[in-house]
Amino acid sequence: MKRNADPLRRYALYLGGHDPTIRSPKQMSRMAQIQVCGHCHGQRLPNPPRRIAQFMIAGDPYTAGEDLSRVTTPITIHTELAGADFRARFWRDGTPRLTAYEYQGLLLSKGMSARR
Repeated sequence: MKRNADPLRRYALYLGGHDPTIRSPKQMSRMAQIQVCGHCHGQRLPNPPRRIAQFMIAGDPYTAGEDLSRVTTPITIHTELAGADFRARFWRDGTPRLTAYEYQGLLLSKGMSARR
């Protein structure tokens, strides 16, 4: 962020100020914490998928602590996208085979499916 390029602002924060641009996971709901991790540790598509150009040009609009499902949808074994076949990335039962799908694995876990 440009505002964090200001050395005086950074020094004031170092002396004891609170940076309102930083969100602490300790202050988030459990699902918001999981979504913060899932933002990087899960393969996702824009929600709806036709927004891919917007993501490529303007960047991902997600901000930590917001509802990640508002802007993206995790890729699953059932995801359909022209020119892409995601089935090889998952076991037959739908669980992820790849390490880039930790978010999907967590969402499919027993503890998470019981909360839905």
